[in-house]
Amino acid sequence: MKRYKNNQTLGCNCNCPPLFLFFLLLLALLLHNASAQESPMPQTVTTGAGQKSEETAATPPSLSSVLTQAVVFIYEDKTPANSRNFVAGKILGTAFIIGILQPGRPERAFPLIVTAKHVVAGQSKILVRFALKSGNEPGFAQYDLEGLRKNNDLWEYPDDEGVDLMVFRTPVYDSVKFLMFPIDLIASLETFTKEYINISDRVMIPCLMANFPGITQNYPIFRDGTIALVTEEPISFTWKLGTTEIKTSQRVIFINSVVNEGFSGAPVFLWPGFRSTPMGATIGGKPWLVGIVHGFFPQFRNVVDSEGNNVLLIKQEHGLLGQINPPKQLPVYSKENSGTGIIFPSWRLLDILHCDAVKKRVQELTDEEIAKEPKN
Repeated sequence: MKRYKNNQTLGCNCNCPPLFLFFLLLLALLLHNASAQESPMPQTVTTGAGQKSEETAATPPSLSSVLTQAVVFIYEDKTPANSRNFVAGKILGTAFIIGILQPGRPERAFPLIVTAKHVVAGQSKILVRFALKSGNEPGFAQYDLEGLRKNNDLWEYPDDEGVDLMVFRTPVYDSVKFLMFPIDLIASLETFTKEYINISDRVMIPCLMANFPGITQNYPIFRDGTIALVTEEPISFTWKLGTTEIKTSQRVIFINSVVNEGFSGAPVFLWPGFRSTPMGATIGGKPWLVGIVHGFFPQFRNVVDSEGNNVLLIKQEHGLLGQINPPKQLPVYSKENSGTGIIFPSWRLLDILHCDAVKKRVQELTDEEIAKEPKN
């Protein structure tokens, strides 16, 4: 089984410039410091067999190894009542961990999980799969979404159900590889202008490949792509939240990348390599979070036979009194992946993180933590 190496740099076949390596070390340090915060939430990781800790030598981190530890997988929770071990159902999608700073305490942060809200539609509880430090098997943690919502620890976009984003609190688990992506690297609308983030810029998407999530660890694949369009005006489209159709008009970002099942909720990062901007060529920039995967625009085609005639479906319907109505002939369509992905912009995530409900809750949690700290 192929595994990511600690010194592997994804997509780089040349000698990286010192500035780029320095940034990777700085990013790893920021993520490590942010992940030191312990949360008092009473949730646990179920791993099954006992695990042994392994000491690993310090090596320069690759961008892929850093981002991999901030990505988690979401599963349906099929745990029977009163069971001591979690039972995972089908794979629902991808998520990632960010850190929101405590007011007045920039060295400390609370961890939050971000995903697309359609990923968990209809679920009251979910399981999140983490990679364990032991490397023997993954670990599952249970999240009661309804309980989180009641405790004001789950947030959606305020006043717009059409924004397909969800954020909720998570504890820090000592036994897992747990890193938080810094909120300072979430691109705002102003960042797109200042950094000239636009069409043709390369992006990378660490996401869940449903056919291979990994056996001993979480193994997100890194899907490559480019920005196709950063829309300047709202685009009207319809998407499903469970069985509910959401008709919305949104500014979204289109990417040239095939988005498959399991990718929903994955983070989309700007590739911090060579870029051509109006100010000239740049290299070694920041891996800005530019969006979160929603899905793709489907392309519908008529199904035809060998002679080029449209294939029709004969549908028999019954009337209200049981009588048989004349059959209907309905055209048959195929639904194809157009290769154009839809992502909700990162500035929409910042809107959630900066809303009054989140600010209030973070202040409450910070005050609670300060009250528990020993007085000098």
